[in-house]
Amino acid sequence: MKRRLTITDYFIKASYSTENNDDNNEDEEFPAPPGSKKNKDTPHTSQLYENNQVKDDKNDDEELPSPPGSKKNKDIPHISEVPERDPVKGKSIAFTLLSKGLGPYQPEMDKYPKVNGRKFCTQWYKSYKWLEYSPEKDAVFCFFCRAFDLSGRAEESFTINGFNKWSKASTCLPKHERSVPHKEAMVKLAGFKHSSVEGSITTKIDKHHNMIVLKNISYLKDILETLLFCARQGIGIRGHNEQDHSLLNNRGNFIELLHLRAKDNDIIKQYFIDKERRFRYIHPEFQNIFLSLMAKNVQHSLISNIKEAGIYSILVDETQDISRHEQVSICVRYVTESFEPTEVFLGFFKTNSTNAESLVALIKEVLKNNDLNVQNIRGQCYDGAASMRGSYTGVQARIKNENPHAIYVHCYAHILNLCLVDLTKQVKQIRNMFGVLNTLHNFIGASSKRFSIFESMRATCSDSKGPKTLKSLSDTRWNCRIEAIKAVFENLSALFHSLHKIANDDTFAGPEASSLLKSIETFDFIFCLNLLKFVFNETNILSKYLQTQSINYSSVRLMAQQTINTFKDSRTQDKFNSLWIETQDIVEKYDLEEAKLPRERKIPMKIGGGRSQQNSINIKDYYLINIFYVVLDIIIVDIEERFKENNLTLLNSMNDVLTSDLPDVASYNLLSNTYDINNSELQSEVNIFNRMFKQSQNDVKETALNCRISYILSNNIQVGFPLYVQILKLFLTLPTNTSTCERSFSTLKRIKTYLRSTTGQDRLNNLAILYVHRNQEVNKDEVIKEFDATENGRRMILH
Repeated sequence: MKRRLTITDYFIKASYSTENNDDNNEDEEFPAPPGSKKNKDTPHTSQLYENNQVKDDKNDDEELPSPPGSKKNKDIPHISEVPERDPVKGKSIAFTLLSKGLGPYQPEMDKYPKVNGRKFCTQWYKSYKWLEYSPEKDAVFCFFCRAFDLSGRAEESFTINGFNKWSKASTCLPKHERSVPHKEAMVKLAGFKHSSVEGSITTKIDKHHNMIVLKNISYLKDILETLLFCARQGIGIRGHNEQDHSLLNNRGNFIELLHLRAKDNDIIKQYFIDKERRFRYIHPEFQNIFLSLMAKNVQHSLISNIKEAGIYSILVDETQDISRHEQVSICVRYVTESFEPTEVFLGFFKTNSTNAESLVALIKEVLKNNDLNVQNIRGQCYDGAASMRGSYTGVQARIKNENPHAIYVHCYAHILNLCLVDLTKQVKQIRNMFGVLNTLHNFIGASSKRFSIFESMRATCSDSKGPKTLKSLSDTRWNCRIEAIKAVFENLSALFHSLHKIANDDTFAGPEASSLLKSIETFDFIFCLNLLKFVFNETNILSKYLQTQSINYSSVRLMAQQTINTFKDSRTQDKFNSLWIETQDIVEKYDLEEAKLPRERKIPMKIGGGRSQQNSINIKDYYLINIFYVVLDIIIVDIEERFKENNLTLLNSMNDVLTSDLPDVASYNLLSNTYDINNSELQSEVNIFNRMFKQSQNDVKETALNCRISYILSNNIQVGFPLYVQILKLFLTLPTNTSTCERSFSTLKRIKTYLRSTTGQDRLNNLAILYVHRNQEVNKDEVIKEFDATENGRRMILH
């Protein structure tokens, strides 16, 4: 202290000043910190945590806030920004700092604010390692009590509010260090430091558990991937007899594939080969469980898309498998938000009866199991079987009784096939030609000796460019006729030489070969072959188009009309002359029989007949009138008449509203009454849309529906025309063919072969779904999670 000159100096009030007084004198004003000897009952913090002093360089030159209860002095620096580590930020930040290896916040400042002549002393940092100072609040806190959230038990002055009663610091700081909550915090600190270095027993157990779970999940994913590979590739999976000694250690594709993968997969090797786990999950029962879960995972994604679309159509067809069981294929058609028609295969379903009542019950059960409402059906497409198309008790009639909006459409691909079947049966010359084609296929293919002769002749003939084998005929295979015609037409030279050789050398098959040779060496056969090649080439284009899932009623009508127009334009003398010349060239090339008129049958004398008059018609006119014109007329009339079967008024009204510049009023009325749509609003939307669409097309009249769809999507105007878009989606949802069902039958033949004829129905259905939808991703994590929830999944630790 400064020396007082007189007695009156002791009574002069000292002014509050922050001038740089003697540091020693300032220190004397504060209570001395506890001695160097620590209390035995209180563990010293320095033994548990290293001192981590922080010097806040940013705050050295900044203004400090005024002490609590005093007026702000301009000479005191102020802190404009509170550091992130300042205790005033809250107690939650303390543990985060501790986890990062940081300790108490202990800034060293040149000057500290005074409160009632007292201020903070930096030497407390050395004595109390847990102490931290807040420049913002001018108070101290306990870092470890805050870090371990002991605010509920420790003094709030050291955890929440802060302590700044500097006159009582000499007693309160040691008291807090000896308190029970503070000691608990120190114990937790020791445990925290120990576990961070070596890990606690619980942590070690958790790590070991997690490692086992990850390995188990990895192994199950390998099992799923192997099964999924077999399913998507159509590879057989043996359902029995997979013992090590079975078939000289050939245990089937699935087991052998796991053996192969074990060579470069450590997890499979440990679990499958070394048998580190008791349960390996390779038994046929587990195969069925995994296949079922994966198929359901795929189905769940597909059904979600159908539900999102709202309305849908059903496609149904049936066939017989290798075990002579009747399998029903059920598919669903819906339209996405981008107006893309999509058809989904739901599976194969065995039925003991194909009558309408049984099929309807089966369809409703499948839809119910997939959570699809029958009332949301807007279309149904089947073949022409009586049980399916019956107007009163057929499947379509029974479905329509429950849902009047379910429009029935006879499959256009089947209709076209019926037209071609009629053509092959109504014209005698055409019927005979197909009979010869079928006999040729059976004759050559029934004997390996005769087939080898055909192969050798085909290899030596330079003009044989067609298929290497002859094709069979079938009324149900849509493209078989054009394939059979091309196979014979492009291998004529090899067939002539083969039949000549067989007729001369083979005493057993020689007579039949001679008969066949006489049949194909006629002008009739070559002309009909050439004519039908032209006809079926045109119909094959239409047939392939009708088998796509992206088509709609409007495009079918346009394509069918184009085909009809092609035949009408070809019904000319010029086209006939072209075919006649081509036939003449083939006849001359192979020295075949010339064209001649058929022998006219004489009428017996006893019924008034006599000598027949000379036929005045020439040979060329005979082929023109009796074969060429007849064939074209039959195919034109058949396509026109049979395609009218689906010429429903409602479909025509939709097509009129969607594609016409000025739709008929009756079309608006029918759609409004059928689907409960506001008539005036629909007309307004169609008129505005047609105006916009015509302007975008440079005033060129364009009625193609696909162009209108592209215009809607490119300009993103769906929101502006809700009723038009609703009719458009409904129109695109209506099916035109059952080709998706037909394609699923090809899958059935690949999966259920004569070697796998005992495959169960559930396994067959699951394999078919995974094969047909092989581009659909399988979420293996979800599959394993569902498997874990089952009783079988509890045998392996998966969570």
